[in-house]
Amino acid sequence: MLRLLSFRWLALRAGVTARLAFAAVAGLLASSSLLAQSCAMCYDQATQAGAKASRAIDHGILLLLLPTLCFFAGVLVYAVRRANAHQ
Repeated sequence: MLRLLSFRWLALRAGVTARLAFAAVAGLLASSSLLAQSCAMCYDQATQAGAKASRAIDHGILLLLLPTLCFFAGVLVYAVRRANAHQ
């Protein structure tokens, strides 16, 4: 019986190790694409576009930021209320 439990533990540990290795590789591959968001060509095109286009980019950034902040605030309020309810 002990031998069977030991085998199951090793199999479980191997699965966890494989998942962690996959997550590490995925993180390393994703980091190169994340760094590409600040490429020099995009920056040059944005600065040469003019004041009106620059204002449009600023509005687009704010438009994308607003739902994210609202979602974050909602999760924070939910967490605080749930923590206070259990006290």
